Amino acid sequence: MCPRSSRAARLPEIEVSGNCSAPYKAILIAANQIQLGQCRRALVCCAQFASFLGWPPWMNPAAMDEHQGHLRWTLSDGAAAIALENAEPDIGLRVWLQSSGCDKLAGMTVALGAARSDLRGAYERGEQHVTQNPRLVLREVMTSVTDELERMLRAFEIPGESIDHFIPAVTSVPLMRRLQDIFRERCGIRPESWRTTLQRAGYLGGVTFPFTLDELARAGTLRPRELVCSVAEESSKWIGADAVFRWNPA
Repeated sequence: MCPRSSRAARLPEIEVSGNCSAPYKAILIAANQIQLGQCRRALVCCAQFASFLGWPPWMNPAAMDEHQGHLRWTLSDGAAAIALENAEPDIGLRVWLQSSGCDKLAGMTVALGAARSDLRGAYERGEQHVTQNPRLVLREVMTSVTDELERMLRAFEIPGESIDHFIPAVTSVPLMRRLQDIFRERCGIRPESWRTTLQRAGYLGGVTFPFTLDELARAGTLRPRELVCSVAEESSKWIGADAVFRWNPA
C-alpha cells in the first residue's frame, strides 16, 4: 500500500474488456492520451483470473464437454502493470490491432448472459462454462497470428531480425516451437530472441506481455534502446494485437 500522502486524490479511469487483446488496447489508449497532452503519466494494469472457473458454484463437471474442461488446464492466473510517461529518448511505442473475425465462428464463447436470466437452469445446463474448440483455435491461430505479425512488421518497416526481445502469448511449448519455425521463415524472428515465462507461470493470455517484460526488467536482461516486440491473439473475436517499442528504463 502507498502512504496516504502519495496517493492521487482524483484520477480518470478506463476499463477495457478484451480478453487477450485488452492490455494492448489499454496501452494504445494510454499512449494516445499522453501524446495528446491529456495526461502526463498513465498506469496500465491488467489481470487474468481464470481459476474461479474451477470453483463452486461454477464448476458442475457433469454438464461439461470436451471443449470446456481443457481450459482449466490451459489458463493461469496472473497480473502485471506498465507505467507510461513522456521521456527522452522516445521509445517509439506502436500498437497494431487487426481483426480477422468476419465470417468466422467465435473461437471462445460462454452462453451465460443477459439473455439467460434463469441462473439455476443455466447452471444445470452448463451454460456458465467457457467453451473453446482447441483444434479450431489452433488451426486458425497458426494462420492469423503469422499474417498479423507480417503486416505489422511491414507497416512499421521493422526487420524481424532486428527484434532483440520477442514476447509471444502462446498456450503451450509445442505450439511455441512450431511458431518459432514459422516466424523465423516468414518474419525473420530469431528463435534466440523469444522470451517466455510459460513453463514457470503458465499461460497468462495478454497479461503475458507486461508480466514477462517486468521479469526481464527485474533481471537486468533489457538494455537501453533494445527493440521489444509482443504478439497476442484473441480467439473470442479473432483480434490480433501487437506492440513494438525500444526499451527506455528512464
